[in-house]
Amino acid sequence: MKYLIVLLFVLGCSQPKDTALKVPATAEDKIAEKLIAIDVTDTVYGDARTFAKDIITADGWKIEYLVKDDSTRYTDVYIRWEKGDIKRIYESDQALQMRSYFIPSFAEESKTHLFFEHGCATGCLAILALPKNSTNRPTKFDAVIDYNAKMGLIVNRINYGDDRLIVGVTNLNRNKTKLVKFKRICSSLVGTCIDTIVFSNKNITVKGGFINKHGRLISETKIVKL
Repeated sequence: MKYLIVLLFVLGCSQPKDTALKVPATAEDKIAEKLIAIDVTDTVYGDARTFAKDIITADGWKIEYLVKDDSTRYTDVYIRWEKGDIKRIYESDQALQMRSYFIPSFAEESKTHLFFEHGCATGCLAILALPKNSTNRPTKFDAVIDYNAKMGLIVNRINYGDDRLIVGVTNLNRNKTKLVKFKRICSSLVGTCIDTIVFSNKNITVKGGFINKHGRLISETKIVKL
């Protein structure tokens, strides 16, 4: 599923701090012992219960949303993903205190990652990619303009404000990211300034549309090979 976000980015919006728990297995087991399922009958969670839904993906990965059995049960949410011998935990700190769309919700999967979508500000899309192995770290991308989960390709905006537009183009499968800087100024008042993104096996084409001082639309295209 693709999204082309052409909305206003809001500066200064707080967002939950996400943490990949990179700890020894024994310590992770101790953390897991304190985790419990979200009580769906507890109305304090509100509509967060509709975002934090346990599922089993088509590829057989079990995804569970958990909380600690302590005072943080209404603030922090944990995502556990597991299959076979692989069992990992991701913490989204204070996600339950934000609006419910800040909770990462499963969207789709590739051969190598599980993809979750969530908000990062008003009109801002974030992608959380959880690896289907026991070694690679989870990766989160804010201000995502578009992505292709099957190819492991993500394009997100890096800078904001009246400055030349910079986007990040990432190939998760190759663990590579390139920053692409456009010549034209992109005002935050006109959204992302990106008209089209085309993903292919060889490269990613990013086409920007900019308004000059005379009110005319100027196009600029970047082709990125990763």
